[in-house]
Amino acid sequence: MKNNSPSQQRYRAKRSAARYRKSAVEFDFYKRRIGELCEQFPEAFNKRFPLPLSIGIHHQLLESTQFTEKEISALLKVWVNRWEYKCMATSVGRRFDIFGVESGWIHAKEMNGFIKETVRLRPQVLRIFCKRYLKKTGRPALICIPVGDRPELEIDHESE
Repeated sequence: MKNNSPSQQRYRAKRSAARYRKSAVEFDFYKRRIGELCEQFPEAFNKRFPLPLSIGIHHQLLESTQFTEKEISALLKVWVNRWEYKCMATSVGRRFDIFGVESGWIHAKEMNGFIKETVRLRPQVLRIFCKRYLKKTGRPALICIPVGDRPELEIDHESE
């Protein structure tokens, strides 16, 4: 059973924030308010399969939501550093607006950054994402990463 004392909650918030390289205050704000974006824009803000967001998405969010520019910045700062976001970016290679409409390709320099970040993830996390993505789309995930570079990405389809 999880200890939910205030000190344990603060400790978990700090630990989670460190994972995302954000302050505990930003991460706490994210945890409290991201649900609103997920409800309003379910295509783009899907927690399991977050679409890579188009450049300048904060302008669309400012027009379509009640969030301030600072709040949007804090939410997006944590959202785009999630491991699911990085894996999704290397799987689809495209960017999308808040309604899930394709808005262009991810530039090569940015894709290289996503690949570097994704390769640093634990193999267990990558396997979980690959299985989820394959089940949802019927296509292999992480297509931008050469499998020869990361043989542990190969999914054994017979074990599913």
